[in-house]
Amino acid sequence: MSAVLSSPILIQYALCLASAVFYVSGTAAMKLYGDLPFGLLMVPVGAAFILAAWFEVAVLRTARVGQVFLLIFAFEVTLTSLLAFVVLNERYSTRELIGLATIIAGIALMVPGRGADFALREATAVAAVPPAAANTEFPASTDSPFHGQDYIPPSQGETAWPRT
Repeated sequence: MSAVLSSPILIQYALCLASAVFYVSGTAAMKLYGDLPFGLLMVPVGAAFILAAWFEVAVLRTARVGQVFLLIFAFEVTLTSLLAFVVLNERYSTRELIGLATIIAGIALMVPGRGADFALREATAVAAVPPAAANTEFPASTDSPFHGQDYIPPSQGETAWPRT
């Protein structure tokens, strides 16, 4: 059980969820206490957003930026919708509920496991290398401004541009 709880993926998901919780708490503070003077309101809102950014930076050190953005956004939408329904007593139309269910399904698709990973690998493999093009050589383009220059991988601190 401790191996599961210390899994890097689970830690990344927990950091994304923590970031989303603080983003939503800042938004909730603006909604619930919006009649307070600006200076008083910005203290809890600013603290919540700073903590949200801190958790986001922590997860970005080890995870892909696209996945982090999507997870935090999906968690935010889900948590904000629950907050609006439970605390603010807002109601949703059928269309809005279908949209929310689609977002929750997106979170489920990103959950690690054999099913999601296998499907992603298969889709990527098919999209990346069509069978007909697998052994095809493509001539170099002469339209490129770097035509004829050798590409040398960058070392630490350099850009990826070809050296002349």
